[in-house]
Amino acid sequence: VSAYLSPYFHNTGDKDCAIETGQRALAIAMASKDFALEVMATFFLGVLYISLGDYRQAVHYHRKNVETLTGEWLHERFGEAGLPSVFSHAFLSWGLAELGEFAEGMVRGEEAVRIAETTVDQPFTLSHAYLGVGLLHLRKGDLPQAIAVLERSLGVCQAGDIQFVLPWVASFLG
Repeated sequence: VSAYLSPYFHNTGDKDCAIETGQRALAIAMASKDFALEVMATFFLGVLYISLGDYRQAVHYHRKNVETLTGEWLHERFGEAGLPSVFSHAFLSWGLAELGEFAEGMVRGEEAVRIAETTVDQPFTLSHAYLGVGLLHLRKGDLPQAIAVLERSLGVCQAGDIQFVLPWVASFLG
């Protein structure tokens, strides 16, 4: 419950409760050795720190998932609408872009796209992968490439009626 309360509080603007419940969920996951809960609590904390502008902390959490979600775990959904491995790669790319660490960010973003493109019928996942790479190009100042990748994400969002990702993509394209 704490893991999913964290994004709830995040989305309703109560960042302190979001951090508290996210940290509680992570502690419970580690104490109980619940791998799926640890992955999701780690991911939600990383997203929270992106929104707070604490990119180093965001990178810490997303890198942890990227390093953990390998092999058979790359395509595990853990009950989610998409692949947490791709989400973590994409948000790691985003955090690295904000820190100006473009080389590693590109590697992580391209990994997200590669994983997402090998997954059948996962537009939600694919839209995130393109978003991460598109934002990296945008922060790097490579506008033609950013526009091309973000337009791919936009197309996936429109075709799949993915309202969750659409505002990010549209604002970055703007």
